[in-house]
Amino acid sequence: MRRILFFIILFVCFGKFTFAQEDSLLKQLETVHATQKPALLLELTKLSLRSNLDQAEVYAKRAAVIAIENEQNNETALALKYSGIISYYRNRHEESIKYYTEALKLFKKEDNELEYSNVLNNIALVKYDETKYTEAIELHQQALANRLKRGETKGIIGSYINIGNCLDAMGKFDEAGEYFKKGLEINLRDDPTKVQTRLLISTAMSFFKAGKHTEAIPFFEQAIANAQSEENYNDLITIYNNTGNVYYKLGDYEKAMGQFSKALDIIHLTNSNGQEGSIMLNIGNLFDWTNQYNNAKHFYKQAMVSFERQSDSVGMTKALLNIGLILEKQQLQDSAMLFYTNALHISEMLENNELMAMSYNAVGKTLLHQKEYKRAEMFLTKANESASVNQNASEMAKALHNLATLNFETGQIEKSKDFILKSLSLNKQIHYVAQQMENLQLLSTLEEISNNKGAALQHLKTVMVLRDSLFKMEKKEEIIAAEGKFNLKLKDQEIKNKEVEITQQNALIQKTKERNILILLSAFLVFLIILGLFNRTRLIQARRKVIAQKKQAETEHRLLRSQMNPHFMFNALNSIQSFIADNNSMQAEIYLSKFATLIRYYLESSSKTLVPLEEELKNMQLYLELEQLRLNHSFDFQINTNIDYELDDIDIPPLLVQPFIENAVWHGLRTKVGKGNFSLSFENVPEGILCKMEDNGIGRAASAKLSKEMKKQTSKGIEITQSRLKGLFHEKKQAHYFKIIDLYAPSGQPSGTRVEFIIPYKANQ
Repeated sequence: MRRILFFIILFVCFGKFTFAQEDSLLKQLETVHATQKPALLLELTKLSLRSNLDQAEVYAKRAAVIAIENEQNNETALALKYSGIISYYRNRHEESIKYYTEALKLFKKEDNELEYSNVLNNIALVKYDETKYTEAIELHQQALANRLKRGETKGIIGSYINIGNCLDAMGKFDEAGEYFKKGLEINLRDDPTKVQTRLLISTAMSFFKAGKHTEAIPFFEQAIANAQSEENYNDLITIYNNTGNVYYKLGDYEKAMGQFSKALDIIHLTNSNGQEGSIMLNIGNLFDWTNQYNNAKHFYKQAMVSFERQSDSVGMTKALLNIGLILEKQQLQDSAMLFYTNALHISEMLENNELMAMSYNAVGKTLLHQKEYKRAEMFLTKANESASVNQNASEMAKALHNLATLNFETGQIEKSKDFILKSLSLNKQIHYVAQQMENLQLLSTLEEISNNKGAALQHLKTVMVLRDSLFKMEKKEEIIAAEGKFNLKLKDQEIKNKEVEITQQNALIQKTKERNILILLSAFLVFLIILGLFNRTRLIQARRKVIAQKKQAETEHRLLRSQMNPHFMFNALNSIQSFIADNNSMQAEIYLSKFATLIRYYLESSSKTLVPLEEELKNMQLYLELEQLRLNHSFDFQINTNIDYELDDIDIPPLLVQPFIENAVWHGLRTKVGKGNFSLSFENVPEGILCKMEDNGIGRAASAKLSKEMKKQTSKGIEITQSRLKGLFHEKKQAHYFKIIDLYAPSGQPSGTRVEFIIPYKANQ
């Protein structure tokens, strides 16, 4: 409780200080000369970067405009640099690079080596996020050379840290550690009493990744103290998150959950959601490791929502892969493959070699389990190639191990042995003990098959030695005991925290000095509560408005679904009468039976939110048969499906497609001269089911003209259906999810219409 109260006080006090400082700068802005305004606006930009990116962007753009008018190159470059930082925070990497490049030219022109080095460093950070580690190292080396020449200690340390981070991401932990050590040496020589927080974090992580988990903890604890004194909440979130991973590796799940919870507390307190998805992934890993798969899947999905909210495609891909892994453990191979292929699709769009390697490995391993060896080999080879681009030793080792298993199962012993030795070598480099054990177990089997009994036995002995070095993490008794101790549930942990908070508050109240602090804190909290209640009221009102709009839309949809098209009913009944008049009683009976079946479906589906796709397809077929029969077979039609699931296992919103079919028949094909044709198809896409329909009718322009001449009322069915689709998908994505395309012959004459849209669905498993 004391620590949380401390954060609240710091946050509120810092906020008041920032507001006061910002207010002062804004007042100065009104009185100073135009040439001084860019500098003030840049200070305002720096202040807003921590709390309000939108406001920071406004200040930076104003600074740039005024600086350009006054031909102030240095201020213009700084404004561009801050614009690049803002774009970087928003994960708009291409835009960020554009701003940084322009700033770099101006700083070079002004001979500003300090900022020139800083921008080089920032571009390298973007390349790092894009997993272009070799390019990032080259840029950091350039920045380091400039900083060494200037003797800029803080910048030199920063460059050493950044280069170490790149090498670390490439799996070159030993080389990374050397750069961190150089930074630490310079830091201690310059100021032994104050070590940089980032350097402490990096050093701790180098121990952690080298398997020296206990040695990493003191560095993390010192980093926490530094970050608290610096009021650096982003670093605190990072440290608590990483410390949680250390305790997770040590098998102390209660402490791990405690660290993750502290990180989440700060995120909710400061409203900085940047790392929320990462923490949710780590909590999911805790539940995964203790075989609580449903809880793990829940947190992985929460992580995916958070990443989507932040437009973090990299994080979304990792969440998809983790969900797929859980489904695979639950023996839901087909469902797992869907998540793996979605992850692969995103990683290929991003051209992210690290994520592609992970996705290829996941797909390849699943295919290997399914004995689809040819396809598995293709994906695993791609995984190895993608991992090799950035020298990602971990994924290379996984791919090689899977290829070794594949060749073992297909009887290619020597080839299998070659792959497994390469995988073992990589796992030794990166100190992955558990993976080394898997390598050695397979290698022992291969040696035994090759009749090398001595070598096989030696490999098994090595496995036993390695197992003893894994901190007994695989002992199920300890895992079960840890689960029983706190059950890995946040609500239980919160109850315990509240009991501790009450005890601490009672102790604090007894002290006169701290009583005054609590009174002051109460005032701040009242302010925050009032502000929270005000925001909550606004949120409730907004939600009510959205709910009302949804109810109104749903009412419109139900009305649309519950009413038959009067033209269709009238003409259908006329057709039946005509058959009877012509003494074609058999045809009239068939038509009447189909017509009754279709009416029954319309009435029943009007009250449902979802219906099986198979049932919907049957009634689309029935409707088209009736129209084809009524129009004397003046058109042909085809319905094709390419869906991974069984059709009766998929539920979709009813009557989404119906208005478009009716529109194609009535306005496109009915008045066409010659034979008409209508095609309808359904296929899987990552966002749902893609529906395509195409007719070779007279086209929309001619149909609209004809309707106007005949003074016919326009049907609102398509308009309302489009509104339904907008409710199902985000408005910004509407252009992607719904298209109407006019078709033209080579002569330029209209040759029909194509409609494409995506239908969300629910798969029943």
